[in-house]
Amino acid sequence: MNIVVNLRRLGIAALCGAFVLGVAPAVAEDSPGYVDPKAFLALAGDDNLDVEVTIGPSMVRLMSSAIRESEPELYEALQGLVGLYTAIIDFSDETIRKRGDALLRDTLGQLEKGGWERLARVRDESSNLNVLVHGLNEETIDGLLVLILDKGDETIVFVNLHGKIDLAHLQAIAEQMDVPGLDEIGR
Repeated sequence: MNIVVNLRRLGIAALCGAFVLGVAPAVAEDSPGYVDPKAFLALAGDDNLDVEVTIGPSMVRLMSSAIRESEPELYEALQGLVGLYTAIIDFSDETIRKRGDALLRDTLGQLEKGGWERLARVRDESSNLNVLVHGLNEETIDGLLVLILDKGDETIVFVNLHGKIDLAHLQAIAEQMDVPGLDEIGR
């Protein structure tokens, strides 16, 4: 899968932008669609965390204002977004893979019990992709979570978008930020 390469590009671009502009990322943990990544980060430790990107409310506002004229559709899409969090964890170690697989299953079960709805699940011999949403109504969601266990790339991918996200604009976010799993929503 090209997931890791695409997310690495997203992470590098976001981090460079934050450093150049001096913006410290903030996390809106009280957002209903926020999923705490701490269990996944604990699994990774410092040695196995390949990518970690936190785009908080300040950075979202900065990004959206920078593209207001050049990309009006993406600008509209970002208006309700509070934050985005991404982590890519290397599990070339078999112990981490097994613990990650169990954590993924447990997390999915807890979220579904907590009102999250599964939009997509794609499984094949080398990967397990899950897309869940929270607060789904006719026009918006307040959270989206993509969890991927990719045995081919030996990675676990955790992506959480949260805030008031207009479903009509979700595809624009998916295309511009190249968030894995979101391409399944349009089908």
